[in-house]
Amino acid sequence: MKLFFERELGQQQVSLVPLPGIDYELEGSSLERMAELLKQLAESAKGIVTFAATGGFKAQAMIMAVVGSQLGIPVCYIHEQYKSLVYLPYLQPEVQPRIPRAGLPDRASGTESDRASGTESFSGRPRSEVIQLQVDSSHHRPRSWVKVEKLLRDIPWVDLVRYDPHAYSAPKNSVKAANRKTEDGRHILWIHLHQSQDIHLAVRVETTGYTPEHLEQAAAELRERLGRLV
Repeated sequence: MKLFFERELGQQQVSLVPLPGIDYELEGSSLERMAELLKQLAESAKGIVTFAATGGFKAQAMIMAVVGSQLGIPVCYIHEQYKSLVYLPYLQPEVQPRIPRAGLPDRASGTESDRASGTESFSGRPRSEVIQLQVDSSHHRPRSWVKVEKLLRDIPWVDLVRYDPHAYSAPKNSVKAANRKTEDGRHILWIHLHQSQDIHLAVRVETTGYTPEHLEQAAAELRERLGRLV
């Protein structure tokens, strides 16, 4: 498995962590140790965290769903009848994805101290002007775009959405952090919506966040919410 991630997917840092005591004669203590291990790995991880609950025992997938819900971490699942990843819903209504909610009244009023402290600014752009896609023969909008467009317009930290062919490098019907930022240093996310070979759309989502924490949490929220729609 480690070689597959390194050779086929080009992952630079891959490590395997065994789960002690996990077998067909499961005991509650083994699953409790798994839950604690997941929490420790999530807290020590650098970058975007997503749990992949496919494979292993059904009980293991259940533990991942519970821990992910408690920590606000997206949990994805692969199903043979779905064309894209399935993201499990959060089990507790009060739990929200890990995205900073407190913010400034508008993006322009943000200061260096605000950015350093991890405060997420709210976009000052009128929500009717957030989506700026031109009618272009180079891309066709999938059916899912209607729901995704409303989703992006309603998220307060989304500042601007435009067509961007570079976003086709993101996984189909999912999100990827862009390898560039806006001119003033804000993070950008790429979304690749795919319906068929001829019907697909790639957009860049300019956020109001400057810090790595903003990027991590914005990507986690958008990936989880997008997974519910497509």
